[in-house]
Amino acid sequence: MRPLELMRSRYSAYALNFPDYIMETTHPANPYYSKDTLSWRRSISEFSKSSSFEKLEILATSEKEATVTFTAYIIQDSKDLSFTEKVILKKWVADGSIAMVNCLRGARSYPNKFMLIFDFS
Repeated sequence: MRPLELMRSRYSAYALNFPDYIMETTHPANPYYSKDTLSWRRSISEFSKSSSFEKLEILATSEKEATVTFTAYIIQDSKDLSFTEKVILKKWVADGSIAMVNCLRGARSYPNKFMLIFDFS
């Protein structure tokens, strides 16, 4: 899976309320990662159910630098939670997986930040 596919699949997982996929693609070093999977799953599901995922707009991608810049359009309780983010992914030396190591947020805040680990082979 490539970085662009990953971003699209995670957005879709939120929109379709698939919390297990979100949990599986969140790195344990992420501050929102939780060992209490029942509570974490419930939290993700509540966010998904109470939000309207309007659109994912890809602004830029770079396979060479393993980056994806996108805007996620999300509405919750009549509030615009949309945000723009540049996701930077790096290879982990140990197992060859890819991890999001930095994200540069736009002007709006968003309730979740993710450090992700993926295998792009």
